[in-house]
Amino acid sequence: MTLLRQRFNPLIILLTGLLLVLCLSSSALADHTNKAPRHILLLNSYHQSMTWVSKIVQAVNDELQPDRNNLVVHIENMDTKRFHDPEYLQSLYRYYQQKYRQTKFELILSSDNNAFDFLRQHRDELFPGVPVAFCGVNFFKQEQLTGHTNFTGVEEVFDAAATLRTALKNHPETREVLIINDYLKTGRAWEKTIRQQLAPFAQRVKLNYVNNLSLTELEQQIACLPADSILLLGVYFSDREGRYLTYERVGAMLARFSKVPVYCLLEFNIGTGVVGGNVISGYYQGRTMAKLGKRILQGETAGQIPVLHKGANRNIFDFKQLQRFNINPAQLPSDHIIINQPYSIYQEYLGIIWVTIGFISLLLLTIIALLLSNTRRRKAEFKLSNSEQKLRGLFDQAFEMMGLLAPDGILLDANQSALELIG
Repeated sequence: MTLLRQRFNPLIILLTGLLLVLCLSSSALADHTNKAPRHILLLNSYHQSMTWVSKIVQAVNDELQPDRNNLVVHIENMDTKRFHDPEYLQSLYRYYQQKYRQTKFELILSSDNNAFDFLRQHRDELFPGVPVAFCGVNFFKQEQLTGHTNFTGVEEVFDAAATLRTALKNHPETREVLIINDYLKTGRAWEKTIRQQLAPFAQRVKLNYVNNLSLTELEQQIACLPADSILLLGVYFSDREGRYLTYERVGAMLARFSKVPVYCLLEFNIGTGVVGGNVISGYYQGRTMAKLGKRILQGETAGQIPVLHKGANRNIFDFKQLQRFNINPAQLPSDHIIINQPYSIYQEYLGIIWVTIGFISLLLLTIIALLLSNTRRRKAEFKLSNSEQKLRGLFDQAFEMMGLLAPDGILLDANQSALELIG
């Protein structure tokens, strides 16, 4: 009985431990479930149909994981690309006031300038004291937060110089660069900044900036570009005649009429004929904002977190266009991302494949070592056997009487001569 107890004690201890862990887990889950959810408002400046907005929403969900963390994310899309008059904005104010008068928010996430400006004007009335983390704000200045508490975020800063540097490395024969922006307020502001960023390149290539053209005139200008040119697309939403286009359609249109490589500064221009560039990415802007939001939810004060001016852009390129223009991925920036790349089992399971190769190699080396050891052992046994046979032959053929005695005097072995003499 004592022996049985000794044998089963470790098993009992193990089962008790498992039950305790399960109880604690269930208790933690119950606590998490019973807690009131924390409410977050995501206020987007634009319409949900824009890829930029959908990428931001996806990034926020990926980073915050509302279902796992007991969060409720309320999403409002202001649609201010199409509607932006004061009356419309005032109607949004009244709508949010009515809709959320009973909701206590822990955090507000805000994308792009119009939502940011709206919150600077109305946050203290609609959502008093609620911390704000923003993204996608163009031409941010710290003075914009003067008099406003609990604001932080990530600025939307494009890097035309980084994109052109990569483009010229990919196409060293380039002599001319055509830079395209529309003549809306944002387009003119972008052109001004691009001129400043690209000024150091003026000695190396000719920099041409498009005028306020219709789409037809723009298409004709692009079609006539010489072979030693490249095209750099900034921001383009409407032409001189008031034709509005989505950013995705603009990239596809320019690529369709261009015989030379098209580079860009916004991620959603990539994928329909544009090579790529150092781009502002809706997904990474949103994800950076959400990371700041997590810090706030964990107890940090928004106003004490500095606004980020770098770190949200990515070097993104289209595999099909890299092939089309014979661009070697090895000469792209080291942190590049390539889209539209054909599926590769090798790339997908690179780590597993190399671990498997290493394991098989180790097995092969072990087998080879064992085979070599076995060969050496057989050779040694063969030599020993030959030596024994020779010694036996000498022992048996000797004329003298020879024998092998044990310490106690027992005769263990004797040669033929000894047998003949003593019988």
